[in-house]
Amino acid sequence: MIAIIRIQGEVKVKPEIVNTLFRLRLRKKYSCTLINSSNKGLMGMLFTVRNSVAYGYVDKDTLVKLLEIRGQKIDGKKKNSEEAAKELISGKKLEELGFKPFFRMHPPRKESIPNYNTLRVY
Repeated sequence: MIAIIRIQGEVKVKPEIVNTLFRLRLRKKYSCTLINSSNKGLMGMLFTVRNSVAYGYVDKDTLVKLLEIRGQKIDGKKKNSEEAAKELISGKKLEELGFKPFFRMHPPRKESIPNYNTLRVY
């Protein structure tokens, strides 16, 4: 399971890359989607957009947190995110489990800057 997050907008981007991002359901900046790493077609699409996205393998704990915090239910019913994560890893799709096929993420936040008045330089 690979998570892909779009980090670039559409300004000065080739039309083929915009089309590929649209097909991957990455239509807005800071949206995330999950793909299966065994699908060669999706991996080719990922190779095409590799400079416009951030991607990496997802473990079960991260997937559970992602489903709890950012997973939007289609039918509005409460779902167990641990069971959904197991079924996703086994091969089911998000739509079959009652979740939207993408996640809306927040932009990255700046790390907290220490108070430089308390630092001593010798």
